[in-house]
Amino acid sequence: MAFIAVLIGTIIGFGSSTIFMPPALFFVDFKNALILVAVLHISGNFGRVLFFKQSLDKKMLFLFGIPSVILTIAGALLVNYTNQNLLKLILGVFLLVFSLGSIINSKFKLKYSKENAVIGGILSGFLAGLIGTGGALRSAFLTSFNLKKEQVYRNSSRYSVSS
Repeated sequence: MAFIAVLIGTIIGFGSSTIFMPPALFFVDFKNALILVAVLHISGNFGRVLFFKQSLDKKMLFLFGIPSVILTIAGALLVNYTNQNLLKLILGVFLLVFSLGSIINSKFKLKYSKENAVIGGILSGFLAGLIGTGGALRSAFLTSFNLKKEQVYRNSSRYSVSS
């Protein structure tokens, strides 16, 4: 199941945890499912950083990546103090709202700004830590910055965004 989720996530550019987390909850409790998702992400991100290291944009990495990592840790620590049924409900509501929002407004775009990059990192990181899936939100933010999939954080001054 994990392999299939990672394979699909790699092909479409995001989604391994979105695909993996709900079925994993049938087999393990919420905390253990989060640990499994974390292992998937750490190994996947390590591989992507090695593969795309020549394309990393340090400015975007700092603005988006650092807040994301910090809030991922905060969200993960909060899991210890939150009822697992509540976490499952939050996961379900998030996936439903995000899916409906994507269908209703498929052309949603944010303009590139330092503030939007930091907010995107904070929101996606916190949700990734708390409910195991922040990739859909992270993708929405990064996609709106017109990033190329193979140049994840490359040269933020070249993004074609509207004012």
